[in-house]
Parts: sequence; structure tokens; C-alpha cells
Amino acid sequence: MSPLSAEKAAFKKYLTENPHLIEKGRKREVSWQELYEEWILFKDQEQDTSDTFIHTLKKKFKELDREQIESYTSQVQDVIDLLNDVLGHIQHNQQSKNQSFMSQWKQE
Repeated sequence: MSPLSAEKAAFKKYLTENPHLIEKGRKREVSWQELYEEWILFKDQEQDTSDTFIHTLKKKFKELDREQIESYTSQVQDVIDLLNDVLGHIQHNQQSKNQSFMSQWKQE
């Protein structure tokens, strides 16, 4: 497949993923050339953003310290344990209230 054919196929795919653009082209609100030029700009910006994001992720992973990761993991685990305890107490209190209400109801 020639580079031009590949680019044409990619543009067609972009249009099918954005049917509102097809409608604008058919209604002549915008020319197909303008849509194509915008796609070229958008495609390049998207690639630049993706490259920057990947570069940033790689840099952050290289900067990670194993001890720091273990510390963060431990802190997250402590928070999860605390939340489990709080939820357990709330659930226990709710069950106690329900049992108390039911015993009062049965007595009446």
C-alpha cells in the first residue's frame, strides 16, 4: 500500500469515526479540503501529544524509587484497612439497630 493510499484510508477512517464531519461536508458547510487539512493538523498534534505523554511516563518511571513505592503502597494499604474498619463498625451498628427495632416490634 502506497503512503498516499494509507493516508487516504486513515482519513476515511477518521471521517467514519466522526459522522458529523461527513454531514458538514455533504451540506457544504465546509469543504472536503478544509476537513482534510484540519485532519492533518489534528493528526500531527495528537501524535505530538501522545509522544510527549509517553516520554513523560518513561521519565517518571525512571525517577521512581523502590522505597518510595513501598512507602506509598503501605500508606494506601493503611487507608484501605481504616476504611474497612469504619465500614465494619457502621455495618455492625446498623445491624444492631435493626435487631433492636425488630425485637421491639415483636414485643408489641
